[in-house]
Amino acid sequence: MKASDATQSHLVAFHPERELLPLVLAHSKYKMEADKGTELTYDLIGIQKQIEDRFIIGRPKLAEKIEQLSFRQDARSAETFRRIRRKIPQVNC
Repeated sequence: MKASDATQSHLVAFHPERELLPLVLAHSKYKMEADKGTELTYDLIGIQKQIEDRFIIGRPKLAEKIEQLSFRQDARSAETFRRIRRKIPQVNC
């Protein structure tokens, strides 16, 4: 599937507090020792597997790589700089 053919149903959407936070907490281990405080470790492989199972499996994959991701404000800024560059003579020093 091409990136231009993607629709809203192809995107991954989730609520961070209701869906992602419990998933992370379920794969966290807390260890408390005297004089050392609390030690927190995460099972990153377990988190990755759960994210894939819940949100990614079954979704179509994009066949092409997206070369550039830009935000609207960045694109407007880039166009503004291009217009300014055309108006001001450019000299190599």
